[in-house]
Amino acid sequence: MSSEMNLIVGTCCNTMQRNGVPLNLDSLMFGTITGDFDREQTYFDEIVSEYCGKFQKDTLTSYEIMRIIQIFRAEVRRRENEQAYTK
Repeated sequence: MSSEMNLIVGTCCNTMQRNGVPLNLDSLMFGTITGDFDREQTYFDEIVSEYCGKFQKDTLTSYEIMRIIQIFRAEVRRRENEQAYTK
């Protein structure tokens, strides 16, 4: 299950970078995705939808919220370390 979450978060980070959005918690929580959605969706909403099968009006557990943030931060650190080694 964790590798699935890593893949989902990694894909989200790729989308954020492609859209010129900084990889930080503010962008994850409040940055909106443009597209064919009924309403504005944040990058966090997209991860929740993919991983938890929940939508904007659904309640998340504290564990789900913290787990997503934890994996996102780990992915950002991994990318920062990769960039440091390639310079």
